[in-house]
Parts: sequence; structure tokens; C-alpha cells
Amino acid sequence: MGILSEESIEDSIQAVTNQITGKGNGYPDTPLTLIFHKHGVPELTIIDLPECPLAPAAGELKHFSNITMSYIQPSNCILLNVISAGSDLSTSQSARMCRQVDGRGECTLCMITKADK
Repeated sequence: MGILSEESIEDSIQAVTNQITGKGNGYPDTPLTLIFHKHGVPELTIIDLPECPLAPAAGELKHFSNITMSYIQPSNCILLNVISAGSDLSTSQSARMCRQVDGRGECTLCMITKADK
């Protein structure tokens, strides 16, 4: 896609995601990869995984789980789990997956947000 300014990253991510999924119709199996280059900053790859739907259709939860697990398995990952403050952390599918992969919590960061308020 080329070199982007920091201000245009979000719009570019949304445009590519819509192109892959057809405007939010499902979860892509193709990763959306961002490569950051900035002088003095170590190389970083970010993979933004889809949120598990609250009421998944038949097969949707398994598909979501398979996609997520394929990316969080590598031992060199840092898992950033962003959860809405209104959610029940004890029943969060993404938190459950993080615990399954990183049972001791050595590579998992959990961020609880209240951005929706």
C-alpha cells in the first residue's frame, strides 16, 4: 500500500479490512500486517484479531477460535487483550484463550477500557 502518515493509518486499516471481508461480513483468514519503521524503534509486527461476537452464529465461535489460536500460539508473542469495562472478564472468550496459551500470565497484558462511556 505504500508509506502512510501516522494520521492515515486507521483509515487505511479500515479500507483494507473492508476490501478483505466485504465491509465487515465475517472474519478474514488473511492477516492484515502492519510493518512499522521508525528510526530508533525496534521492529514490531501487530496483528489485530477480531472480537468474538456476543451471540455467535453456528460455527462462528469455532472459526473465531481457530483464527485467534493460530496467531497467539508462537512463543515470541506478547498478547494484548483489550476488554470493555462492561464485559465480564471471567467469561471473556479472549481472556480464556490467553490463559490457555499463557497460563502463568508471563506474556499477556490485559487492558480494560471504558471508551464506550
